[in-house]
Amino acid sequence: MKHMKLYLAFSLVVAILCAGCAPDFTFSRKGLEIPMTTATDQTVKDLTSIAVGILTEDNFIVEHANADVGLVTTEWGGIHLGMWTFARIRFSINILKDLKAIKIRPTVEYRTLFSSWVDANGLPIAKKHQNKINDYLTSVSERLYKRFSARLGEQTP
Repeated sequence: MKHMKLYLAFSLVVAILCAGCAPDFTFSRKGLEIPMTTATDQTVKDLTSIAVGILTEDNFIVEHANADVGLVTTEWGGIHLGMWTFARIRFSINILKDLKAIKIRPTVEYRTLFSSWVDANGLPIAKKHQNKINDYLTSVSERLYKRFSARLGEQTP
């Protein structure tokens, strides 16, 4: 019985720590901007569909997609970076017909269970984690860029 009480107490402490795990930092990147030579309503719809497809392939839940205005946003998705450490990521994609541009903006929220973990510069994130986050964002952004570019290339005479 004594061991059971200790186990329950330990479980409760872990649950409270996990629930109260505040983000160590959140940042938005300027993101990637892709110019479009021409932009029609159909282009915007096609590119919106491509964006939804790629983000869904990457296990993001699409929170909002409006093909008429070319806006796609995702709920938070995450990547694990090691024990007690993870990054939550959200993508926002704006396909702007009037400005003839596509803007891809990721937002990242980095979390550790113990926010006192710092690197040599006193930052709450190890360089290797930052590299993993950047690699992941680059991977998703590059796939979006390639698919958008392929679709836009079809427009040129």
